[in-house]
Amino acid sequence: MNPGCQEIRDLIPLYIKQQLTDENRLKVEEHLTHCPDCRQVMKNSAENHAAVNPAAVEEIHLEVDKSNPQRKQRNKQFITIVAVVVFLAAVGIISYGMGLKPDNELLEARDAVRALKANGLELSPKLASTDDDLAVNGVLPIEYQVDKSEDSILVYVFDSVDKRRLGENNIAKYYPSPVYRPARNLMLFYQAVMPETLEEYTAILPTLQSRMKAFTDTVFLDLNQGETVTLKGQSEHWQGEITIQYFQYWFQNENDVTGLDSYALTKGFLRYIGDEEEIKDLSYKYSSNTLSRGGTKTQLNGTEVKINDEGSGAYIPDSYQVKMEWNGQVEEFEMTRI
Repeated sequence: MNPGCQEIRDLIPLYIKQQLTDENRLKVEEHLTHCPDCRQVMKNSAENHAAVNPAAVEEIHLEVDKSNPQRKQRNKQFITIVAVVVFLAAVGIISYGMGLKPDNELLEARDAVRALKANGLELSPKLASTDDDLAVNGVLPIEYQVDKSEDSILVYVFDSVDKRRLGENNIAKYYPSPVYRPARNLMLFYQAVMPETLEEYTAILPTLQSRMKAFTDTVFLDLNQGETVTLKGQSEHWQGEITIQYFQYWFQNENDVTGLDSYALTKGFLRYIGDEEEIKDLSYKYSSNTLSRGGTKTQLNGTEVKINDEGSGAYIPDSYQVKMEWNGQVEEFEMTRI
């Protein structure tokens, strides 16, 4: 069983009954686009639900002639088939309630160059790479120099969103610690050349941070037409803020199957605003209906816990419930969208 499968399988019965929140429904649908085992669980669950609860389905779809047992049996069989078709369509071909059509727009490397330039990054093309060791699923990158520095941006251009997603399974062996950002059928990597001394690093840090922000904003907000959401809240001694940059869109692969492409970058902090000089035995947790993150620290260095998370899947909550425990004290508060 793949990571995350058990959580999805626990949600499937509620999905079939259409009792999930939009957030959980999207989570199930995205998982099912790439997990054949859970799709089979969905199929079996849909069949069982229709067989065990035909009356509930009949109330919606059919008026059964109870005086005719044979006709009633045929209706039950028909309902089972309809239920399976409807729910398989919902996870593989359409997204019920979303009202979204697949967006198969593809990008070229020059689209990325123009967008990055509009956000303040001047790129100069280098020689095309001929190093087969850099190939991802047979695709070589186009390399650009950033602002006449030693930094570079590598752009991989795939024939489809699906092929780019397949390529993501192999990028770790090429870029063990990549600053990676996907944009439809493009893979983009920012490669920063780090100086040898701390003094040199401190000197270039503001410029590097500015370039990285422009790189990330361009990919999320321009190339992927994404959005930014911020959640804030505080208690007597703590305040929290989380900003999520994300995108999500439906695409259609070569087999005419619709999938969901999504990615989220989460940054923020949980900051102590009280008067105590030392924060010890700290435990923190922030959670929504489908997400829970947290940790512990023997002693807090400084006044805040940094939040930094990213990956596939864009589950944007309306709120986070936060629980802070420190120095024998406990406080809870809510962070909501602003």
